[in-house]
Amino acid sequence: MINFILYEDAKMMRERYKKIIIKLMGKNKNYTIHEFDKYDDDTQTAMDNIIGERIYLLDLEVPGKTGIDLAREIRNAGDWNSQIIMITSHEEFGTIAFTGRLLMLDFISKMSDIEKELKEALSLAINITGSNDGLKCFSHGVLYHIPYNDILFIEKMVNDNNCNIVTKGKKYLIRDTISHLQEELDKNRFMKTHRGCIVNLDNITSVDFVNNIISFGDNIKIDLIARDKKKELKERLEI
Repeated sequence: MINFILYEDAKMMRERYKKIIIKLMGKNKNYTIHEFDKYDDDTQTAMDNIIGERIYLLDLEVPGKTGIDLAREIRNAGDWNSQIIMITSHEEFGTIAFTGRLLMLDFISKMSDIEKELKEALSLAINITGSNDGLKCFSHGVLYHIPYNDILFIEKMVNDNNCNIVTKGKKYLIRDTISHLQEELDKNRFMKTHRGCIVNLDNITSVDFVNNIISFGDNIKIDLIARDKKKELKERLEI
């Protein structure tokens, strides 16, 4: 589900944005448009309850909180995956440095050909959002996008808030819980074989169910199979 979040106080502009979105999505009904014309406690609560991928269209000047401040809060809260498009009548704010610090997808002036530019920006945002063939995570100031095909397994560290993502070429120490990472992964490819381990079923080369050892390429082995997970693992590897 893609959620288009329109943060714009002018109703006429919101209607223009909606028409472009509806036309772009066509017969694809797997999306929702959320409209906000000001910022208050109810606004934040409503945004927090939105489930699914997000594409933000933020106006620079909205009563209660500027689009810049809202974008900063979105990123500070740890959401580095959602696409943010800033829309304003102030062209002087559209600088590369300003856009880069908040990882904004685009900056659009209301004084330009807004239909054309917004259509192009939204098309790119939709393509990026729909390209979910990898794990996106933000840790220690770095945004990672790790292709699913490269991931062998994810192991919880002694500290519950840290996980080690082991890929075909390297390891990533991520400050995140294994439960949250499981929610972000493709459920068809990955399986939790132990309370402290998630494996990529596509990259398993063999399983020793007697000694509870899972083998991957390059002689990489782990012994993390819970007793109650054996049956499910066998069934899923046989499909």
